[in-house]
Amino acid sequence: MTTNEVEHETTSDAKAWGCLIVLGIVIYIIYSVCVWVYGSLDDAGWISHQEETTISARSDWLIGESKECLSMPLDYRGDAMFDISCDDGPGHKMKITFYGRQVQSEHRIVSWRCTRSSDSFTCYQMGGH
Repeated sequence: MTTNEVEHETTSDAKAWGCLIVLGIVIYIIYSVCVWVYGSLDDAGWISHQEETTISARSDWLIGESKECLSMPLDYRGDAMFDISCDDGPGHKMKITFYGRQVQSEHRIVSWRCTRSSDSFTCYQMGGH
């Protein structure tokens, strides 16, 4: 192998490694931006979450009616969607569509506006205290 061939092979290897490093950096930046965008949209309440949850609901809650509801994310994970209290009715375990963050360990109380449909509930986060 001549000196030119060795230099050419070394240069080609360096270029290949350089391209891999640049590609890795670009992928990391794209991933980081996607995570940030998703987190921002979730914080703003634009991303829905379907959770199996217990919700208190009296039998006189009309279809289409909205109520102010509360949850207390006091478990070790800070799950704000574990149990929703809307009135003094019995608890019903069912899938609920939530718009808001699930983990909110920084709040003691999370407020929701929940609307009943014919066979489910949809709850939008209003705030946290």
